[in-house]
Amino acid sequence: MSNSDMDSVEVNIPSDAIIIIGAGLSGLITAHQIHLNGGNFIIIDKNENILNGCGSSMFASTGISGMKTDDNYYDDEDNLQNFHNDLIQMAGDFGNISVSKDTLNYLNILKDGSYDAISYLTTHFPNLKFDKVVKTQGSSVARTLGFKSGPPGMIIMMEIIRKLKQLIEEECDKYAILNNTEMIDFIKKDDDDDDEVIGVKCIRDGKTPISIKGDVILATGGYGFDLQKLKKLNGSSSSSFNFNYATACPSSSSSKILDIVDRNGGQLTELGNFQATPCGLVPFDDIHNDGFSVKVLPDTLIKSGFVINQQGNLIIESETKSNNQTICNKLAMNENNYLILQSLENFKFLEKIILKHGFSFNNLKELSKFLNIEPSKLLRVVKTTIPSTKFNHNGKLHVIKIKPTIIMTLGGIKCNPKDMSIIGIPNVHVVGECIGGLHGHQMIVGSSLLSCVVFGRLVANITCSKILKNLLKRRNNTAQQRLKSINNHLSPSYGYNSNYTPFKVPDTEFSLNEISKHKTPESYWIILKNVVIDVTQFLSRHPGGMQSLIRSAGTDVTDGFDIFHDDSMITKLGNGLKVLGRVKGCIPYLEVIGNDE
Repeated sequence: MSNSDMDSVEVNIPSDAIIIIGAGLSGLITAHQIHLNGGNFIIIDKNENILNGCGSSMFASTGISGMKTDDNYYDDEDNLQNFHNDLIQMAGDFGNISVSKDTLNYLNILKDGSYDAISYLTTHFPNLKFDKVVKTQGSSVARTLGFKSGPPGMIIMMEIIRKLKQLIEEECDKYAILNNTEMIDFIKKDDDDDDEVIGVKCIRDGKTPISIKGDVILATGGYGFDLQKLKKLNGSSSSSFNFNYATACPSSSSSKILDIVDRNGGQLTELGNFQATPCGLVPFDDIHNDGFSVKVLPDTLIKSGFVINQQGNLIIESETKSNNQTICNKLAMNENNYLILQSLENFKFLEKIILKHGFSFNNLKELSKFLNIEPSKLLRVVKTTIPSTKFNHNGKLHVIKIKPTIIMTLGGIKCNPKDMSIIGIPNVHVVGECIGGLHGHQMIVGSSLLSCVVFGRLVANITCSKILKNLLKRRNNTAQQRLKSINNHLSPSYGYNSNYTPFKVPDTEFSLNEISKHKTPESYWIILKNVVIDVTQFLSRHPGGMQSLIRSAGTDVTDGFDIFHDDSMITKLGNGLKVLGRVKGCIPYLEVIGNDE
């Protein structure tokens, strides 16, 4: 318990534990990958029943994008490049808007990690048997996986929780969970000139302060909740951001993390990008609606009637062809918007809600009186937007008050795509949907679950590698010699080529399906940072032994390699490595001498 100060709180804090803030899917995936790497972790979450599942990923109903259920996923029909193109199209609101450089970097990471993400889930959680594949909006082919038995988010999360619960029970000295605990700030080094974060300050049960030291990973989810806080954080820096919106989500402590990051010098990004719907149902007796949690109605409803403002001016015409963002922008310019419907015939399932929160009138004259608009003006609007053959002047009319409504914001914490550390707080890492700009300008269907897995594993590997290196640097560490021995075994100082062997990655491309077949004594291939390497003649020289390479044959070994090696290690390992080419549709990123990619 040396790395924590606890005021009368009995909690086992594992030594050298990585601190994970948030017990949603991204936090749980991060914890499990830390376990696979041999590290220790502690998960901190404000909820009471963490192991019953929490976070918005529980309700993800579409699936996880990335591959098909057969072995030919990476054939010409649906290769990585097609997947990447689809991601960019969706992030740019289906090609209408250019996406930022950060978003492009994140989409590259998603694309490159998609295959391994699904393989990881099915390998380490055998009960996850994907038996459903669907084509989602914006996808060129069906590649989003799910389950016939229920919501994919809940099924994936509960399976991971089951595994973590078992780990915590068996090895409580390595793994721990703190529930009912909310992070309130970072702990920094005492040196005034050093802003390095060395832990977190928390409040448990709403009253007991706790300080825990260790490497910090934020896995706190998206920020589509606290509209007032977003307004404050945007300030005058985003004058185009119109806050005349309601929100469909209750207030959440997720946005408090945004405050903490901002207060400690971390950068925020793209807070003005959000997913919105034009049809948020607002009570008539609510004046401002600012931050009010409203019920969202189907987008199609707004195209079945017409919308006027409080002056009686036509805002949205009947059967409009405009997209949701355009409609939202128009609605946001008015304090009050009224959707007028002549018939509820096609919306029987909404009739109760509309009649409860709206009003019905026998004719246009009654409606005009209620809205305090001149009947002649309202009549002109009707004639403008509805053909006379379709409008019954003496028929029933229904009116509801609507407001453009934020479903979720797409901005968040600005990160360095190389290691997902916070710009401005470089030793704190971020995973999941608190990554600002991950979705670009449009919520990418099927990518939320994928991002939790891909970025959770990536950051876990980066953090574990950093801890191992720090342990090796410690003086008077009783484990130092042991760690040096392990490190020399994995990255030996003997047997290096005194003359490095420069090489260039050939242009020859291989599909993942083809690479996966090379796992026999005649031919062992691996993928390292999108480079295809034949290791058949290298097996006996591998410092980690032959079996580790044989087990990895036909797969991507990048994650394991990065934990212990620098890229230059490839040129030091002697003869026997044969560089064949690159993964089809991917850009190699192995930084070695002589590689001018």
